[in-house]
This record gives sequence, structure tokens and C-alpha cells, in this order.
Amino acid sequence: GLRSAIQAYRHAKELDPTESGVRLNLATALVHDAQINPANRSDDLSEAGLLLNALLAKRPDNPQFLNAKAVLLHQTTVVGRGDRRNRVEVENLFQKAAARSYLPAQFNLAVAQMENDHASEGIAGLQQYLQHDSSSRWATWARATLQAKQAKTPPSATASTLQPLTSVL
Repeated sequence: GLRSAIQAYRHAKELDPTESGVRLNLATALVHDAQINPANRSDDLSEAGLLLNALLAKRPDNPQFLNAKAVLLHQTTVVGRGDRRNRVEVENLFQKAAARSYLPAQFNLAVAQMENDHASEGIAGLQQYLQHDSSSRWATWARATLQAKQAKTPPSATASTLQPLTSVL
């Protein structure tokens, strides 16, 4: 299914090369494919990087673009055992997207902080995240992580206050 989606996004991009949503979705699909298909990894990440750089060149404060670029860099850094500078750049991109109230970036920032030995900031970030999402699979992961760290877990939000979460690490 993912390779079919990538081909469909590439075709849609050919039909309308200026549509930013198509390019963002293609870049996101390529990053996911790189995570599960090592044979395509280098090409997928390179193409995703070009797409995201072009999107950010036109709209540098777009939280979805910033989050996607951080996910791409995170994937490259984690697998490649990137240096501290790369990990800081990932955190900075997530921070910039999260500052624009983009919920996936708030979650991703907390995860990145915990991976980068900023546990107290990451825990606080997950606690804040759970105030907005208490039922997704990401919320379940956040709760389990907080419980494992013996940190306070916020009460579940009511269904009427939930916002859907569409993409995260």
C-alpha cells in the first residue's frame, strides 16, 4: 500500500507541481518507506529532503513542514547515529513547530527531548500533550512512558475536547 501511495503522490505532483499538500504527503510517505524498506532508504530520504526543503523555502514557519523536516532529520540521525548538532537541530525544528500549537510536533518534541537526555523536559512535554489527546495510540504510548518513569499522568480528557493526531514520529 505504501509504495502505491508514493506512486500516486508522484503522479499527483506531476499533475500539479505547486500543490504543497501533495509534496508534504509524498515526503512523509517517503520517510515512512525509508523506515521499513532499507533498500530504498537513501533514495527515499534524499527525495523527501528535497521536497521538504523546497516547501520550507516558500513557507519557513509552516508547522507541518517544520515537523516533517524534523522527522526526516530524526530518522537520519537515529539510524546514522548522528552527532549532537543534528539532535539539537531536530529538537529546534520540533520546538518551532510546537510553538505554533501543532500537536504532533508537541509529542515529537517530548520524545526527542527524552532521547536527548532531557528527561524532565520530555516528561513535562508528554504531560502537556496528554491534556489535548487522551485516546490515540500516541496517548497510550505517552501514558505508558510516563508510568514507566513514575511521573504524574494527567487524567483523560473528555471526548468533546479531543483533537485528532495525524502524524508523528
